[in-house]
Amino acid sequence: MVNLEEWAKHRYLEPVDVIVTQKSVLQRDTAIRQALAKIKFKYLVVDECHDWARGQPSGMSNQLNFLRFNLLPRAAAVFLVSGTPFVGRMQFDVIQTIKSLATPTRRAMWRAQLNINSDNQETAAVQCYTDEWLRKLDEQWANTSHLVKTQMLVPILLIRTPSTRIDGEPIMEDFMAKMKEKVDGDIEYDNALVLETQKRDNLLNEHEIDGASKTTRYTYARWCAYSSQVIMRNWNTLGRENPGWWDNFTLEDACEYERGRRLVKILKLDKQARKRTIVFASAVFHQQFAAHVISDQLLTDKQVMKLLGYQNVAFIVPRGSYVGGQRLTEKDLKRGTMLIEQNKCEAAVMSIYVGGAGLNCQTMNSIIFMGPSTSHYQLKQAKGNSFQSLSLTVYLGRIARFGQKHPEPSWTTIQCRQESFDAVSIARCEGNLSEADAILLVEKRDRNVIVID
Repeated sequence: MVNLEEWAKHRYLEPVDVIVTQKSVLQRDTAIRQALAKIKFKYLVVDECHDWARGQPSGMSNQLNFLRFNLLPRAAAVFLVSGTPFVGRMQFDVIQTIKSLATPTRRAMWRAQLNINSDNQETAAVQCYTDEWLRKLDEQWANTSHLVKTQMLVPILLIRTPSTRIDGEPIMEDFMAKMKEKVDGDIEYDNALVLETQKRDNLLNEHEIDGASKTTRYTYARWCAYSSQVIMRNWNTLGRENPGWWDNFTLEDACEYERGRRLVKILKLDKQARKRTIVFASAVFHQQFAAHVISDQLLTDKQVMKLLGYQNVAFIVPRGSYVGGQRLTEKDLKRGTMLIEQNKCEAAVMSIYVGGAGLNCQTMNSIIFMGPSTSHYQLKQAKGNSFQSLSLTVYLGRIARFGQKHPEPSWTTIQCRQESFDAVSIARCEGNLSEADAILLVEKRDRNVIVID
């Protein structure tokens, strides 16, 4: 092992066993890169490979060209190291990462056992890493089973999980096993909630949401469960991309219904306990609602300042989203990421669908879901344990190392299991169902319930 700067400075070009490199070393034609082009080596380790080893659809960067056409042909073996190897464009990420693992000639000699026959039986070893095979995979990605994609990765992917053992010993601590599910988000279906539900249903009926499809009705019902203003002030048309829609929204408005009150209460308790909280939401309205509750804009209200008092808040949502009274730019999103990674973030609002290149959330230790997750994949990604199973390799990403630096990590879901739209979300997650199928299941189940008064 040789220090690259000293290596280049003294032109120490004796053969070495292992080279460990990253993007910054390869970007420009420096003395270091010139030395790398000459030195003989055996093994190549590329750290944080997700940042650049896949490239972009528009073309290959300087460093990627240097990796593929200079370093790969001279390496006996290559190790691409990343905590989040496939994070956004799964189809592109997988195929291009494989291409950065070895030259086409070497990949042509690799084989894997795949279930590609119509009877789903495992075939003989297939040469599935050639450029031609990868081209066909790219063309037929949507029609290729997750099993086949996973089987392609099995021989070439080493996953570091709590279940991985070397010499009988686990290679890492199971931090996810330490996560405790709290029930402070569970809402009882009592008389008060029955009256609230009737009030919300009447509001939906008055605004002709009742005439919409059932899936649309359930979508509006989920939004309306946090605020009547989503209907009364027509957020879907007038507020979704209007930063001024929330200007007069107060803490009192946020606490109109039980779910909003519960969110504020949990945030307050987390703040008092010095928890670092992530609020997860899949619906854009819920993201904007949560962002406004904890954003700096509301801190001008002395009551909110006294109640929450968050100073450093991160928003990890789709670029261009309107939250906290402003349209978020790429710079805003990067600032939020840096707040989290530098242990300065007190609270964050995140879309359950957005992960970028993964986040280092060791400093965060409380998760609030604003509603039941509709997918086990989403739930695992958000909690950071999607590496637990190889079958989830096509869904890797989201949060990394949650709660490792702050003790007692926990998560909770704001939900009422007896209310129809939450019951539908739960049914979707448990049965891997579509929204429409879950609605039919819940409605059939409700019809079969006999109530004895």
